[in-house]
Amino acid sequence: MPQPTTTPAPTPVPQPDVAIVDIFNSGYAEHVVIRNRGGAPADLSGWWLAEEDHTVSPFTFPAGYILAPGAEVRIYSGAKGREHNPPFSFDWTEQNVWDNDGETAQLFDAQGNLVSEYHY
Repeated sequence: MPQPTTTPAPTPVPQPDVAIVDIFNSGYAEHVVIRNRGGAPADLSGWWLAEEDHTVSPFTFPAGYILAPGAEVRIYSGAKGREHNPPFSFDWTEQNVWDNDGETAQLFDAQGNLVSEYHY
């Protein structure tokens, strides 16, 4: 009599998990930290970062920008926030974006879907 065989469960395919993890809004250089918490690279081509009120033009990631698993990138703003060092950091604007009273940062994918929000 044949023995029943078990079908192994499929191995989950690693996925990217991109999120805003922090905002620094005081000191010499304000910046937002975005991290890929997932197990696969994330193609951020055309993704954009904005403050909730949209009073400042959003920062858009360049074509071909890949964020490796576990890696993070910083997006700098403010007059003293000049830290252009791709792929680890980018300059956004010389305007101060993040006020001291609290803000909401929003990260959208290239299709305009909200991927992550961070309130402080």
